[in-house]
Amino acid sequence: MSVSAVLGERRIVQVPEGPIEYRVTGTGPTIVFLHGIIANGDVWRGVVEDLARDHCCITPDWPLGAHALT
Repeated sequence: MSVSAVLGERRIVQVPEGPIEYRVTGTGPTIVFLHGIIANGDVWRGVVEDLARDHCCITPDWPLGAHALT
């Protein structure tokens, strides 16, 4: 699970396949960030910090990365 505070508030959404944890910060047009396997939303912390000034940044922790939920 991502731990960087710049990614914003931790939230969880339930989808049919299971829970997805994500972070959200900023306001404005929405950007959803994707990461590859064996990674988590923290890979975007530097980008999110800059873009959150003018955008709503949603940074999920996708399965097959550092997804802590089962």
